Amino acid sequence: MKVEGTIEPDSNISSLSREPWCQLVDRRAELPRPEPRQAINPFTCQSMTIRPTPDVALVILNGECVGDVSWSMDEDVPLVIISVEQVALSLVLEWTKELGGKFIQYSRDEDA
Repeated sequence: MKVEGTIEPDSNISSLSREPWCQLVDRRAELPRPEPRQAINPFTCQSMTIRPTPDVALVILNGECVGDVSWSMDEDVPLVIISVEQVALSLVLEWTKELGGKFIQYSRDEDA
């Protein structure tokens, strides 16, 4: 079962921002960035390489991909978007503590 939610600032004075998130991704072995991929540019019809941004990562546990995480594209609200298998929830809570934030898990009703 997937666990989905966000890591958000714990208070108005929380320093949760994109830069500390990217630093956490850099130092945590379970958060590798996705490989660049090839795509076709819709304007030129030529092949191009799409490289992941520094705020996006896969979640690897015991050699298996169990989810993905990314920084929100909405700059008004600082938060990390989480989508992982239940087995990785303890990692999410570690990252939350390290970032000084709070984890808000979406309820099943919100998915409908």
